[in-house]
Amino acid sequence: MAGEDKDYDYKPRETVPMPEQSFRIGDGKISGFLSVALGVLSLLGVLCYRYPSYLTTAELRASYDADVLQQVLMWGMFASLIFALLTFILGKRRRLGAIGVLFIAAAYALGGYTIETGPVERSPLAFGLDWLILAFVVSACHRALQVSLSISDSKNSRSIHC
Repeated sequence: MAGEDKDYDYKPRETVPMPEQSFRIGDGKISGFLSVALGVLSLLGVLCYRYPSYLTTAELRASYDADVLQQVLMWGMFASLIFALLTFILGKRRRLGAIGVLFIAAAYALGGYTIETGPVERSPLAFGLDWLILAFVVSACHRALQVSLSISDSKNSRSIHC
């Protein structure tokens, strides 16, 4: 049987439309996911500031300014809270907004964007969480650019299919 060649006729793939899975403007799903994503990234950033010798790599730490990144962290935390508030106002995905607020509350409890920066002693092992955060941010920006280009191509549809 393994040596026999059979010609298969594959049927065209049929997909069932799932409108509940698409992102619609005004539904609260987009702002909820943005709130959660920014909340998680903010919490990870605060952890990097609290334990830099264990969670960040010395090579990358030498190439960025910690004070500038604290400002980026501050604006990311504010944006997460604004997206959570928008999710609560829209009212359909309140759980996502609450999860985003919980991540931001945890980040604030650990020191938020006001953690003091200074010299960091070298550690023999580092997790590289700063690389992970950077990769998430770059890939999210890349995906947002792709989605915005697909929205501009399909002006008649108000749904964003990812």
